[in-house]
Amino acid sequence: MTYENYFKDINAEKQIEKISKKYKNKKIILYGMGEYFDEIQENFDLSKLNIVGVCDLKFAKDKNSNLIDLP
Repeated sequence: MTYENYFKDINAEKQIEKISKKYKNKKIILYGMGEYFDEIQENFDLSKLNIVGVCDLKFAKDKNSNLIDLP
């Protein structure tokens, strides 16, 4: 199963909307910036989430890793 099919199966757009309402006015830190997150970021609008930081071991291992531009 591809990520695209999985996201359709779980109705990811609706899930993100639900999370944005639940955590309205809350600061969010994301853990895990792998392929799964890359697919979410490329295909869904995360601007309703107040993402203030990310945490991933790849940043600790490679201090020169490119940071992502979050909404």
